Amino acid sequence: MRATVKLVLRNDYVRKDGKQQLFYVFKIAD
Repeated sequence: MRATVKLVLRNDYVRKDGKQQLFYVFKIAD
């Protein structure tokens, strides 16, 4: 689960609209 969060975090950095996606992953990881 942690690996998925890290992967999204990297994508979030490249995409400016990835902030919302990061929140989604955080909820799933929780």
